Amino acid sequence: HEMSSGAGGGNMERVLRLMSEKNASDVYLSANTPILIKINGAILQLSDQPLSHTQPRQLLSELLTPQQLEELDDTGELNIGVGIAKVGSFRLSAFRQRGSIAAVFRCIPFTIPTMDTLGVPKILRPAPSCFVAPRAPGRRARRASLCGIPSRRSRPRR
Repeated sequence: HEMSSGAGGGNMERVLRLMSEKNASDVYLSANTPILIKINGAILQLSDQPLSHTQPRQLLSELLTPQQLEELDDTGELNIGVGIAKVGSFRLSAFRQRGSIAAVFRCIPFTIPTMDTLGVPKILRPAPSCFVAPRAPGRRARRASLCGIPSRRSRPRR
């Protein structure tokens, strides 16, 4: 599957703009592979042209500060949020892979979908006294679940 946009070696902002316009969830950058975009679970090529060994890093350099690029080069990974005015917010996970830089962009929607719109069965939904909160991103993004104690158990006994 392929989408024609001429963005194979193009600029990163155009790729992220297309991602936002198409309601794509992810964009993948990796050497020796065309830029890939995931829309409704289907992974599509943006062109027939695979990225060269250096192109993923070059594309990232359009969005990152010199300090962020240095961190990526020094540690072999970088996990940050990227915002582009009038386009959207994205989570970037960049890493060293087979001697080259690879990256995944995930679109962060402006509105958080509800349990109903996601189609989550009622049995799987958290109890009203539960709160699910993402932890601050570190080397690995994790989720923590914090559940309140039901009120009848927290009342003093008579």
